[in-house]
Amino acid sequence: MRSPRSLPATAVLADGRVLVVGGQQRGAPTAELYDPRTRTWRAVPDVPAGFEQPATAFRLGNSRILVVAPAARLSAQRRSPQVSSFDADLGWLPVPDLAGVGGESFMAAQADPDNVLLAGGNGPTGPVAEATLYSARANAWFPLPPLPAPRAGGSAAPLGNGAVLVAGGSGLGGGAAAALDSAVVFAGAAGWRSAASLPGLAGIQQLAGDATLLYYMSQEAQEGRDAYVQKRKPDFSKFPKRP
Repeated sequence: MRSPRSLPATAVLADGRVLVVGGQQRGAPTAELYDPRTRTWRAVPDVPAGFEQPATAFRLGNSRILVVAPAARLSAQRRSPQVSSFDADLGWLPVPDLAGVGGESFMAAQADPDNVLLAGGNGPTGPVAEATLYSARANAWFPLPPLPAPRAGGSAAPLGNGAVLVAGGSGLGGGAAAALDSAVVFAGAAGWRSAASLPGLAGIQQLAGDATLLYYMSQEAQEGRDAYVQKRKPDFSKFPKRP
């Protein structure tokens, strides 16, 4: 690449080239195109302001690339995420300002080829619940029903048929104490619904540890242990087999 980058946005164009945007440590934002056929890089001029930091890119049904980046900074006026689109022939094209959702740590996923969902994120006072949908056909943002509760820093993934899963993150209060083990699904006209809770890793560790302890308290496990210490083949035939 022409510039060092950390967590840049990447997207594959319809012609196979790869757009790489932002992720710079300092200076004005830059972008470049990688052509796998010629194995060469080419600079992309006139990158919009605000895309020097890590961003996310989605290839839309019209072959344009929607690029979304956190707000340059949050303030009492509540800055919104930076958005723009890239066309292989026309270059950078404006996208209407994004209203709602937090300026950083928002969740984003492509619901279908023409629509990208953004939800939650951090505002000036903490996590928010707002959600919105970008339509490539209308080149516009449409407000969605809010999340059931404020959430920031989670992950989002498309489920097909326009549905999107939003999982984890943190709620009001912030920090590890506010970490969420829940997930919600956006199901189009049906709005948001709860998904199965995510079992906490601490709970899984406890369950695994308890199961191990219970096993090693059994006579069968002790036979295996004693055989290993005595360097002999264990005799499990004296223990009944149960389905």
